This record gives sequence, C-alpha cells and structure tokens, in this order.
Amino acid sequence: HGVLWCATHGGMYRIEGERVSPFLVRGDDLPMAVLTEVGDTLLSIGVKRRLWIHSISSDSTSNALELPLRRDEWIESIRASLDGIVWVGTSRGALFEIRGGAIKGRRSLGSESIMTIFEDGVGNLFVGTYRGGLMQFSREQALQGEMIHYTTQNGLSENIITRGMVDSEGNLWIGTNSRGLIKLSERNIYNFPLEGGVRGPVGTADRNNHIWIPTGSGLWEIWRDEMGIRRQSVHHLRDRSGSGVSGFIHCDARGRLWTLFASGTIAGYKITPRGTRSSRLV
Repeated sequence: HGVLWCATHGGMYRIEGERVSPFLVRGDDLPMAVLTEVGDTLLSIGVKRRLWIHSISSDSTSNALELPLRRDEWIESIRASLDGIVWVGTSRGALFEIRGGAIKGRRSLGSESIMTIFEDGVGNLFVGTYRGGLMQFSREQALQGEMIHYTTQNGLSENIITRGMVDSEGNLWIGTNSRGLIKLSERNIYNFPLEGGVRGPVGTADRNNHIWIPTGSGLWEIWRDEMGIRRQSVHHLRDRSGSGVSGFIHCDARGRLWTLFASGTIAGYKITPRGTRSSRLV
C-alpha cells in the first residue's frame, strides 16, 4: 500500500511518501505503542492494557479490547499469525491468545517480561523473556501444552532475549541484550558475539536471505555465499547529522531496506548483493 507504520514512545505515526502524520487511536495519549501486522490488510496495535485492530483497506479502527492486567502491568509484545490469531505478551509474563477480537485464554509464564513472540512456520510458537530465556510451545497447545525451555544452562549465551525471527531456511535468529546473536537450527545452538549488542528488532531478512541486524557498532549483514560459506560484515551507516543506526529495521516487499537512526531520521536503501563481499547499499 506504500505506507510505512512506526510505533514509538510518542505514539503511532503513518508515513506516506514524504508525508508524516500522527496516528493516535481514538485521540488517546500513547506513551508506548506496540505494532504487528495481521495478514495483509490489518494492523494490531497494543497500548498499555488495550488492543486495537486497524483495517488498512477501510482505514477504520475497532473498539479497544481491554486486557485484564494488573495496574503495574502493560502490553510488551504482540505477534499475529497468518490465520488472524493475535498473541500478546505482557510485562509480567502473561501470554494471551486473541481470536476474533476476543480473549480465548491466558497462560502465566512467570514474572519476567515477555520481550518477543514469533513462530517458525511449522507449528511452533516461541516466547523470549527478560532474564527467563527462550520458551517453545506447540502453537495449538500454547496455553496449556508442554514447554521446551532454552537458557544459559543448555546453550544460550544470555537469558535476556530481546527479539526473534525466522529466515527462509527455517533457522531461528534470536537477539540478546548484550551477547550478540543466537542461531537455533534443528536444536543446535550457535552464538554470534556481535560487537555493540543487538538493538531493537533482532533484524530482517531480504529477498536474497541476507540477515540484517542493527547493533551498537553498526548494521551487521550475515549471509551464505555461492559456496555455502556463512559470512558476516558490518555497515557503518550514518545520516546527515552523523547519527548511527538506532534499532528499527525492515525490508519491504520491493526489497528496499529501511532503518531508523538515533536522530529520528528514517532512510531507505536499495540492496545489491555481491557474492563473497558485503552488499552495496544505495
């Protein structure tokens, strides 16, 4: 649709071309917003204890669904499945399943904040927590089924899991607070100690299956060359003010890489892969 949606500590913003407009649901003050896509036409927006569904096609927003949370608890993360199920994680370790705009169930995963929720495409749901490691469930039984728990005791480099994603090969890429990146493949765990720590989302994958990760030292690129060798390189991007990458990163449907700088500037780059060398960003 040519629209870029941004969730910030100051509320929601919609970017169309060079026009930036605030998107405040029902006129509320939004000190923190969490955003995820529901299929191709809907956005799920979480603020404090409330959840909205926004239709992109009709440009309309549903009534707020208020979650039964404690006064010191708020929505920390959201994940939407392709079939419209919305998973919500809170700052007090509660996992909610939302279907058709209603709460289907809730599961307590302890007191640690749920920082990220993601799926692997083959029926598994993953939950990354603050100091509690990574938890894996069967998606169909996430509210009461068995759990596989990954921590530093069985291979993780750190128990603070900030973000997660799955690439086109089915590998899980997990961002940590200060120990870089973790790759989970067929229950094997590989640690990538990236300098500067992973910032914001763990990263994004482009159409060539190159993984892009924002860190304190720059924008890392990880890819497999024509010989199958895994390579990595860092891009030291700066905007006009001299600011480095801040955290937000996204590859759109046209293959353009979008990144947020510490100054608040958002820039888009065309990606040109170069085999054994890092990609060219223009």
